[in-house]
Amino acid sequence: MLGRFLLPTPDGLHNTSLDNIAADSLPLLTMLACVPSLRLFARHRRHADLVLYGVGFLLAAVYHVCHMDEAGLIASRVLGVSGPVWRSADVYMAQWLLSRMWGHALKASHPLTSGVSAVAFPALVVQLGVASGQVTLALCAHMLLIALALTAVVKVVMENSLGAWCYPSRRGMSVLGYVVAAFVAFPMPSVLPRHYWMFHSIWHVLLAAGCYELYAMLYGEQRSFWQECTLCLSDAGSRASQRLLSFSEGSHSASTLQRVRATPVTGEGSPVCQGMQDGSFPGDLAAERWKSADLDMMQQLNETGLFGIAA
Repeated sequence: MLGRFLLPTPDGLHNTSLDNIAADSLPLLTMLACVPSLRLFARHRRHADLVLYGVGFLLAAVYHVCHMDEAGLIASRVLGVSGPVWRSADVYMAQWLLSRMWGHALKASHPLTSGVSAVAFPALVVQLGVASGQVTLALCAHMLLIALALTAVVKVVMENSLGAWCYPSRRGMSVLGYVVAAFVAFPMPSVLPRHYWMFHSIWHVLLAAGCYELYAMLYGEQRSFWQECTLCLSDAGSRASQRLLSFSEGSHSASTLQRVRATPVTGEGSPVCQGMQDGSFPGDLAAERWKSADLDMMQQLNETGLFGIAA
């Protein structure tokens, strides 16, 4: 039954490894473009979005780890789960998040509108798998389009407007431009499989930029996606330098403690040994030091007149 929901892997994606670590790891590294949106959700306490987008981020990261396997996606396994299963989970999660993002873009305020944007896509996919016997990426995309259309219709019926046209024109167009460009890059690996690493990385960055710009508008934040990326790098650098500084201070303290512990209590170089070399025993040396201290104290007290003797 669950095999019906395993998306077939196109021939061009069976093995995309180029034996070049820089190119092969780029789709994984560009997943970091999602971090600005995750920080945005955390700042505004959007815990549901933070968890869902975080899960989507992890699924995509594991899928791209599978893609880096020299034996190919089909033969790869992570945590005992095969690469095609990770790919299917990534595709379903990504399209579900797109459906939710569409509802947010329409500023869904009625519970029915919000419910349709959140539930319609997974419900349609389950119905498709049960009825047709096998879900494919094309059918899954059709279900996503149906879910987006249903959300728009319910929005108009229940709220009498689409709500997407009241955004600032300049930033709204930037969101639209990022998303359209991302969907232009997305199918390109099917045409040019050897350039999967490049087009899929572009897809990651452009869609992440569109997602951030949309939610930044909804939450009233002024920073752009690229400014937020710069801030992320700056924060990461400052935290790394602080940890390095604390580590170096801890190492210095540890080395000082080791030197103190290495100082001999007895033997050559110790205070006790030095006293014995002068011809005195440790007890005599201590007695002489206490006697000298007592004499100094008595002299100070005498000078201040505390014993009734005028200084």
